[in-house]
Amino acid sequence: MKNVKRNILLITIVLLILSPLIISSNDQEVNPTFSLYVLAYDSPIRCPGYSLYIYSQLEELGIDILDYDSADFSEIAIRTWDYPLIEYDYIPSYEQGGFDICILQSQWNLDWNPLGRFSSCRYPLHRRNFCQFWNLTFVSTLTQYESSRDYADFDNYLSALQNILFEELPAISIYYKSDIFLLNKNISSFDTFLFSQNQFNPETWEDSFDDELIYIHPFNETGTEQYLGVPNNFIFPISYIDGKWIKSVYGSLFKRDSISYEYIPYLAQDFTICSSGYNITINLRSDIKFSNGDNLTAEDVKYTYDLLKTPALRSTAYSNPYSSMITNVTVVDSNTLIFELEHPFASVLNPHTSLIINSSFELLNFGIIEKSLVEPLVSTYGYDIFRQQPYSTNISNELLTSCGPYRISEFNLENLTYELVPNEYWFGDEPKINKIQIKHVAGKDGGYIAVQNGFADVADKNYFFHPLDVGGQAKTSIVSALKTEDWYINMLHPYLGKGELTPVGTPEAAKYIRKAISHVLNRSLIVQVCNDYESVPAITTQPYDSIGFDQGLEPYVYDVSLAQEYMEEAGFDLIKETPTTKTSLISLSFLVFLSLAYIAHRRMK
Repeated sequence: MKNVKRNILLITIVLLILSPLIISSNDQEVNPTFSLYVLAYDSPIRCPGYSLYIYSQLEELGIDILDYDSADFSEIAIRTWDYPLIEYDYIPSYEQGGFDICILQSQWNLDWNPLGRFSSCRYPLHRRNFCQFWNLTFVSTLTQYESSRDYADFDNYLSALQNILFEELPAISIYYKSDIFLLNKNISSFDTFLFSQNQFNPETWEDSFDDELIYIHPFNETGTEQYLGVPNNFIFPISYIDGKWIKSVYGSLFKRDSISYEYIPYLAQDFTICSSGYNITINLRSDIKFSNGDNLTAEDVKYTYDLLKTPALRSTAYSNPYSSMITNVTVVDSNTLIFELEHPFASVLNPHTSLIINSSFELLNFGIIEKSLVEPLVSTYGYDIFRQQPYSTNISNELLTSCGPYRISEFNLENLTYELVPNEYWFGDEPKINKIQIKHVAGKDGGYIAVQNGFADVADKNYFFHPLDVGGQAKTSIVSALKTEDWYINMLHPYLGKGELTPVGTPEAAKYIRKAISHVLNRSLIVQVCNDYESVPAITTQPYDSIGFDQGLEPYVYDVSLAQEYMEEAGFDLIKETPTTKTSLISLSFLVFLSLAYIAHRRMK
């Protein structure tokens, strides 16, 4: 009986949320305009009623969806970024083997890089510009953005690029996905966003109750994070969880600022970029010591980066994709080095690869190890030591010796526990937390109970909490996941891109259609019903909280009448002269179906 009442309540709530669709149901019948196909990634987290909503809303524009093709990545790839370009030298429409609209979720980096998805050539550059977007102003701004070395210019160019994408709509962005952490109410100065990106500064954390912080996660050594505890340490964390202790232990030349998220010198004192951009001179701070008390020298930095380029080391579980970007490192004196780069130093690096990292500073963000400790181990045991767990047969804690704010005091892979204490030789202000524990706690309920009852201070986003999971000592922290859901448009489509088959017959008419589609979609509704409030309506493909996000832009307003006006601007005689007696029964039936689908969706969570 309780379940029946709960279901009735849920249906009532959803219908109240969706009531604008009923109230604004257009009593005028629309003429058919054209037909298209929707290609969508088969996402397990997408609302079951999503496709039905798309059908109903595009009908308001006279657009008939011939098929909603829910496909996996391999099926989507052959129609988009891996289209063979045999029968056509471009990506054609869906009926011809390409796509019309493709719905995808994209994971971006903190430094948003539009160079791959919206590159500066009309046809697919390495198939990545599958939208086939071409805009001269965008190309010019993109070129300046690519060579930018100043964060102020970087932000200006990004703002200009976002405004162009917002106006031209090669992709119609629907929502930004969020992550949810659970925090103890006593915790402060804990930036969950930077923490989720493994770019955090643990020395700033505070706990008003005690001086210890317990961070829990749901992964184990045989699950998703199967390489948990195998460091591949300073170069590239094999697992998301390993990145937590690695970032606390290893000092790097540069790090993310806690406020601006921009890169600032860390172990570096200052730096100079030569006029060509191919060389950068770095002066080290003179007060840096490793966690064993030894002084940091330029030789340690060079040795670290020489390892970065070693082919044998790159054959570990995750190959290192950065080795070709630094051609050489030269020691000038004990505190000075010169880095020679494959590409000019800029805000954006090597856009024609599949890297998600695009900042030159990212190359200077690797943890530094001590040459005098590690080199003898490599000479004796070979590069296999980088595949072994710390404190194993051949290595003790030599690979864990660095110059970050903390050091490892306990590394117990058997019970999945790591313990960190302050590095007494660290050059910065003394950390406010005297002990950090990283523990495994199974299941969402286990994570929630641990924080609620004060047994843990931070529960990871991968428990997939709900915003209402609060109580006791628990509070939620909702941050950007740097993930977007977008409708990518084939910009060579005869209606959506080139506009040649529209009554007006121009690309401008095609843009009116794209604007109409953007206005006919109720993003707030999609977020509320399909994402449990875990997302926010999107503006462009650049996710909020990424560097350079334009706070002045607002999502396209949901307005069916305005959307229909845009269709008429494209030349379509959309509204029939004789009003129909269409009632809201069909809409109501659809909403009830969507409500039931929503309930089923929540039960599966």
